[in-house]
Amino acid sequence: GWKDERHSLPRFKKDQQQQLHQDSERLNDGEKGNFVTSNLPQLNLPCGLKVTQSHAIARYAGKLDGQGANAPFHVRGLYPQIAKDALLVDEAVAIVDQILLLTPKDDDKETRLRKRELYRQTGFLRKGLEILEGRISDSGGPFLLGEQLTVADLYVRSPLCDVFETGQFEGVAAEYLHEFPCVQ
Repeated sequence: GWKDERHSLPRFKKDQQQQLHQDSERLNDGEKGNFVTSNLPQLNLPCGLKVTQSHAIARYAGKLDGQGANAPFHVRGLYPQIAKDALLVDEAVAIVDQILLLTPKDDDKETRLRKRELYRQTGFLRKGLEILEGRISDSGGPFLLGEQLTVADLYVRSPLCDVFETGQFEGVAAEYLHEFPCVQ
């Protein structure tokens, strides 16, 4: 099981310097610090294990199926037991990561916008969204595995769809997602 101790990003950033200083003092005294890295997320298990990567944490939470997950908002079965279904979930999460990772981020705005237009038209943004659209459509939707909500569907929603809908994907209009009705 786990205990929900959330840190807002502003609070984390504010407390980060103080915490890092305290952690370095503890480490010098042979104690373990509170944070493995200076980034979030981090999951602290009762056994003392601290896990830092969001995908690993998501898969872990998705596999709990009630094993110590007493939160009223816990949804069972977010990570499938069937190997083929787990493969599709992992593929979708990796596609979301790759779309965001490969997004042109040039310092020069004109260059960045030109490259993002190509990325939208023929690059991995289009290809990745086409793959996700096809997978969801083939399953009968509304989710990647049909009626079963998974961690992949949560990743498609946020961060992917959110960056378009909140206008954070500079150079690509939110309406672009309308070309991919199953994804949106």
